[in-house]
Amino acid sequence: MGTEQGAADPGSMRPASRPRGAALGTLRRVTPRLLPPLLLLAVLLAGCAGARPALGPVTAGSGAPWTISGDAYPSQTLFRMEAETADGEANVRMVLRLERPDRYRLTVSDRLGRTLYTVDVGASGGWLADHRSRKACPIGGGGDALVLRGAPFEGFSTAALPAVLLGRVPAEPAGPVIEGEPGELVFRDRRGRRWSVRSAGEDVLAWTLWQGDRPVLWWRRDGERVLLSDRLRGAQLRWQTVAREPLPAGLSEPALPDGFEAAECREEEPVPFDSPQSGL
Repeated sequence: MGTEQGAADPGSMRPASRPRGAALGTLRRVTPRLLPPLLLLAVLLAGCAGARPALGPVTAGSGAPWTISGDAYPSQTLFRMEAETADGEANVRMVLRLERPDRYRLTVSDRLGRTLYTVDVGASGGWLADHRSRKACPIGGGGDALVLRGAPFEGFSTAALPAVLLGRVPAEPAGPVIEGEPGELVFRDRRGRRWSVRSAGEDVLAWTLWQGDRPVLWWRRDGERVLLSDRLRGAQLRWQTVAREPLPAGLSEPALPDGFEAAECREEEPVPFDSPQSGL
């Protein structure tokens, strides 16, 4: 276990120098030009910032690192994020409005507060809305949740986004959990993917997704910031929580936004981590 964690140091995975200030529209888009997966987890509304009091860190009351505890919702959280990929760099804001783990709304905006994307997810489905094209595509619920495409979220479903943003492990064990040194464990999820996790009490400090003996995706907490690094695609995201507060009211049911045209989310199936094409 110690060897795996040692290999999973994202600090050495900083991508090569790229042009700064790249326009958000230049980042690679998913067919049919509706979902840039980098931005899906990387841009948000400043509406929750204000001078409201920030709450404490999100932890798992049961102690399980893949569990979002009941005191973490209903809540709304503002994040600031920096993204680096082979296509450029971006600085964005995100607001996660979490009513419960299977009901949330993620709003992504640029630094001027212009909304770029909204991901509105419920247990039975939802919508992904591109505010620039005024198009929205349906998201399935449960096992039919939209699978993201592109660095660094290839293979993650929309159902996993709250866990990733709130500092939990975005997968659950499907079999035995192997414990190593104190605070370290290894497990395989229902897709057969191997994960290693390092925790301190109920706080997740780091997790790694493995391809054979090679770490391919790292998440690490670094003070008030977190880092997600994708070795296969040379991408990194860094973000921090700016403010978190109780959700003032329940979320309305997901619906096609007014003035938006319904569209397909993709013209071809994304390649999930457990696909033979992905090698994971």
